Amino acid sequence: MQSGHGSGHDVPVWEWVRRDVALLPPKPTLDLEPNYEDHLVNPWPQWNPTNGFFRDDDVRRAVFAGACGTTYGHHAVWQFASVRGPVINHADMGWRLAMQRPAARQMSYLRQLMLSRPFFGRVEAPEMLPAGSSDDPSRQAIATRSEDRSYAFIFFPQARQRIEIDFAAVRGPRRAWWFDPQAGMAEKTALPNTKTLILMTAPNGVADAVLVVDCVDRNFPSPGLLQGRMS
Repeated sequence: MQSGHGSGHDVPVWEWVRRDVALLPPKPTLDLEPNYEDHLVNPWPQWNPTNGFFRDDDVRRAVFAGACGTTYGHHAVWQFASVRGPVINHADMGWRLAMQRPAARQMSYLRQLMLSRPFFGRVEAPEMLPAGSSDDPSRQAIATRSEDRSYAFIFFPQARQRIEIDFAAVRGPRRAWWFDPQAGMAEKTALPNTKTLILMTAPNGVADAVLVVDCVDRNFPSPGLLQGRMS
């Protein structure tokens, strides 16, 4: 699939992933061309910088819906923008500088997060979000968990966003962390183990935060810390 650049922010690619995952026979699926970082928003019918640019917070969500991975592109890199030649379609930096852009680094953080827990046997977990889908795509949360209910990831697109979570999908006793995808760091957070339906608030100043919930008995490492886990 290709969510591309022409439909504005928050294209509901997670719905496309769900459609593909449901097809038979089952096959891996992923977005082969999502929004490029620093690409103009809605470039057609006219390339207009006043429409804004896609930034690092535009490149996630499909993985939690069931995609086997994701791809990354930068508007200056594909054209090797530099002072040596004409810049195509308002690229606002050279390709060497673009290699250090936030989302380029964050792709490795996403990989490390996904591989810090058993990778195979992971499914989307809509039952963890009692409120269901949001009318505002920019606030659409996505939850995923292991089939054996040993861990779950819940994606919070907005800083300070409050979402009711049903933790019954993860075996107790439970431990929780907030994972910051901008820094690749995790911090433990308090989680009452006396109830399963809890209103959680994403950290202040952290967009795209991921709430990681583990079954304590599995003794998983800090989210994002790789220990050769693939099974």
